[in-house]
Amino acid sequence: MRKLIQERGLKIGAEIGIGYGGNAENILKNTDIKKLYGVDPFTHSENANSVMNVCQEDFNDIYGFVKQKLSPFSDRFELIRKTSVKASDKVPDNLDFVYIDGEHSYEGVFSDLCAWTKKIRIGGIIAGHDYNHPNLPGIKKAVDEFLRRFGWEIHTEDNFVWWVEKKPINISFFIPTYNYGKPIREAVDSIMKGNFTPDDELIIFNDGSTDNTAKYLAELKTEYPEIKILTHAENKGPSATRNDAIEACGNPIVFSHDHDNILVPGSIAKLKEFFINSGADVAAFGELHYFTSSTDNVKDKWIFKEGFFALKDCLNGSVFPGASGNYMFTKESWLRAGGYPDSWLDSWGLGVRQIATGSKMIALPNTFYWHRYHHDHGYESTYIKGIRTGRISSLAALQILIPFLQLLDPKSVNYIMSKQGRNIWWGKLKKKPLRVRFNTLEEYGEFINNKEGHPSVLRRAFKKLRRTAKKIEPIRKSYIKLRRIFKSIL
Repeated sequence: MRKLIQERGLKIGAEIGIGYGGNAENILKNTDIKKLYGVDPFTHSENANSVMNVCQEDFNDIYGFVKQKLSPFSDRFELIRKTSVKASDKVPDNLDFVYIDGEHSYEGVFSDLCAWTKKIRIGGIIAGHDYNHPNLPGIKKAVDEFLRRFGWEIHTEDNFVWWVEKKPINISFFIPTYNYGKPIREAVDSIMKGNFTPDDELIIFNDGSTDNTAKYLAELKTEYPEIKILTHAENKGPSATRNDAIEACGNPIVFSHDHDNILVPGSIAKLKEFFINSGADVAAFGELHYFTSSTDNVKDKWIFKEGFFALKDCLNGSVFPGASGNYMFTKESWLRAGGYPDSWLDSWGLGVRQIATGSKMIALPNTFYWHRYHHDHGYESTYIKGIRTGRISSLAALQILIPFLQLLDPKSVNYIMSKQGRNIWWGKLKKKPLRVRFNTLEEYGEFINNKEGHPSVLRRAFKKLRRTAKKIEPIRKSYIKLRRIFKSIL
């Protein structure tokens, strides 16, 4: 770290986890740093399992020792005896660097990254210790999960040191549209007037509209030259259009914005800040307001719960952001989830896939966006059309769940695969929620690695799927695609 400070001319920084003060002394002696904040609570923890977790009396002695040891550096060093998160509020913004070497658990490192990344200026350095340490796997996991969201390159040095350069974080908005016409202007204006910043991008993907939508998009392009308009020659459907739009996005964070939604001015900046600092892969506004005619005429609301969402929240009949389809997420989480499923339940399906593949999903309380409830110009929404035509159904939802059956309780698997249950389960989730045993595929993987006889649950689900696939064509297609995956796991 000393070499990096000198090479980059870093002047003001913080070290999280001072210990006996050796690293801080090395930095202060051998660099031109003007100010180093040292953060350590020097407090015994009943839960920590570490040789450094000494009794409180010893911690008090260590605190006195460090103060004395680093006192010759006078105003160049300030020791803050607080937990990392509380100390972050006492330190000024726009630091040149932070060096994280405090709590060595996954939870501790992830919390430190959430608290301190926002304190670093663009171009500054976020660094830490014990990355790839064989006895501390939680550190690498926390660093990788937090930073994969932005696509920043993680550099490693000797002695398990890691660092990244903080770079600007911009958003790619995308709007899929089909035969929506003039009213799309409201959706576009709500992005461009009050929510769009330099180096953001807006992609509007016209899915082979046969009305005058292309004409209105051309007018919007003239007014907002920053807009990128892409087109399918023929209609491919909502999931293909969303996936193609994200493929074209150039930023690591994307925001899905349907053509019948309107954003509140200034709301994206708040959601983006919350998204980055929470460590989430997916962040949504806390409420969805359904309106008719004008946004003053709100007829209904979805209010999402606070905190992170689990797989059970997708399968118990309650509202969750995935079902709304409009939220901010990383392109990496979309890739890890396998994209939007080829289904008219594409938004619900992506939300399920994201959570099951390990993405953290959260909603920002006391924020909202508007969704047009009834369309005055006769437009039929994808959801209403899907219900009317039978494309949105329990069978369609079952196809999305098939790769994740091992995460469910066997009784729930039997129910949704049964002759009666497979046609009704999705519409009855409030009365009969599915039971979830594992929240993610990673949790299930840890379980099967630590238990004997682990294939039994998956094998039963696989056999049930095979029997059902012989009777129902949509399930048969999914079975063929997934057969190799199931067999490799078994």
